Amino acid sequence: MISAKSDVTKITVKASTVSIAAGALDNCKSLKKINVLNPKCVINCTIPKTAVIGGAEGSTAEDFAQKNNMSIDYFEECTHSDKVQVVIAATCTEQGAVQSRCADCDKLISQTFTAPLGHTMVITTPAKAPTCTTSGNTQAGYCTVCGYNEVSTVIPATGHNFGNNSANCLVCGVANPNYVAPAQPTPNPTPSTAPTQPNQNDTNTSNDEDVTVISKPKSASIKKVKGAKKAILVTWKKVSGVNGYEIQVATDKKFKKNKKTVTIKKQKTTKTTVKKLKAKKKYYVRIRTYIIVNGKKVYSSWSKVKSVKTK
Repeated sequence: MISAKSDVTKITVKASTVSIAAGALDNCKSLKKINVLNPKCVINCTIPKTAVIGGAEGSTAEDFAQKNNMSIDYFEECTHSDKVQVVIAATCTEQGAVQSRCADCDKLISQTFTAPLGHTMVITTPAKAPTCTTSGNTQAGYCTVCGYNEVSTVIPATGHNFGNNSANCLVCGVANPNYVAPAQPTPNPTPSTAPTQPNQNDTNTSNDEDVTVISKPKSASIKKVKGAKKAILVTWKKVSGVNGYEIQVATDKKFKKNKKTVTIKKQKTTKTTVKKLKAKKKYYVRIRTYIIVNGKKVYSSWSKVKSVKTK
């Protein structure tokens, strides 16, 4: 808004001014010169007839002067030789600036920004982190500079973290009510013992002598054999109470030629791949289980033989 004292003789309307309101210059009876820097500034006021209007060609100032039979002083191209510094103060949230502007046409020559000041907070409710079972909250307070009011919000409880069947919460240590203990490994079978009957005709055998008899483990059966490139995939049924399995392949039914044996040391394993075989060759496959007694392997009987051709 333009407002001038009654005794002013010269007025420069800045380039940032978009309009001059009606009545703005009614008291300026002594006005001799008014420069309108914005070529599109809307002039709604009355300008004394004795004043000279300064403006650019094709501007609203030129149009106003012509319509009111007033003198116009056309601007020459400004050299921006005279500069003034304009300081725009930063606020809590908005950046400020230090501007260098032309004193004649108000053109912005250079500008350096200053960072926002940030709030100066008085905390009324401190922030609180949530736990597994209790909720937390963000802080609440107000800025002593701009009056900004920060409202506290609730942060829900995180809940327990039992991971993948952990016995206790990985955060707070509380016991897991749904914890499932891992299955215990199957113990080695205990060899059965039975006293042998004394030979009535053998006078060298004592009636008090016992002989340990070790039972063979259960046999395994092959579910499927499949030929692969220079290999065979063997699948079998899991057998309880054993320590492992032994798979044997050969190119003849009597398992004499090109024989290869693979030992599986885990009772839960039910498949394996026999590699490094001859390509496009027919192989015979069989399997047996074993238990370990006193450090020695005791084998079951061999399974039924199956045949397959490699690729």
